[in-house]
Amino acid sequence: MHGDATASWQVNLQHARSCLAILPRCASLDSTIVDMHAQLAALFDPVANFQPSRPSMTTAPRAPDFLLTLLEDL
Repeated sequence: MHGDATASWQVNLQHARSCLAILPRCASLDSTIVDMHAQLAALFDPVANFQPSRPSMTTAPRAPDFLLTLLEDL
């Protein structure tokens, strides 16, 4: 998302969304996946819902403060 064209990071978000959708199915095989899914979803949701302040922006701005705070807690 950092400096990539909007279309590029939207594709990356879709790939990440697909991976997150698969994790709960794997949880029946490995209980640690449940925790991993929760942590990844907590990071993914704010990023996926982030909207640039200007609709005409073609690159993502600096990571929002709430995301930086989430990453510091890991």
